[in-house]
Amino acid sequence: MNTQVRALIVVACLAATPTFASLVGTTVNGQLYFDGLTPNYFDPANGGVPAGYLNTAGPTVIISSTEPTFGYKDAANTDVANFQSGTQLVISDSVTETGDNAPIELIFTDTAFGSLSVVSDTFGYGGWSGSLVGDVITLNWAGGEVTDGQSFTAVYNVGTVAVPDGGSTLALLGMAMTSLALLRRKLA
Repeated sequence: MNTQVRALIVVACLAATPTFASLVGTTVNGQLYFDGLTPNYFDPANGGVPAGYLNTAGPTVIISSTEPTFGYKDAANTDVANFQSGTQLVISDSVTETGDNAPIELIFTDTAFGSLSVVSDTFGYGGWSGSLVGDVITLNWAGGEVTDGQSFTAVYNVGTVAVPDGGSTLALLGMAMTSLALLRRKLA
């Protein structure tokens, strides 16, 4: 195989590599569970969503570049899960009452999720454990003793796999056809 054919194959492979895009504008469903309880605390029917969060209308929101995504507040703490940056999920907990913080589970569903990796985690007691399976991110924190005034933050990179547009697909097809023609010519 000559150098030109190899170069075309490399370019074709690079063009086929998925790219990561912003989550802004995608629809995500968020659920927050304390100590395994089934009610969705992001649901305003439970009375825990502070004003100014996108989930004041319910647990399914369209990710914005300017407004905080999910929030929950009670007498003990304020919990926020924010996809605002478009490529990161920032989880924070501001403690307002000393005591034992119950285990927390966060579940987010968005067909645009393509990757999940931890950047930083200042939550105590082992921090968060997380996974992305299909279009569902599940994050768990074991909880533990907390003190009034403490705040914790965890940051995850979350990407989407961009679908190639029609022009990119046609260009990729053209490169493949050219590669095959050159290879056939070389073999003949």
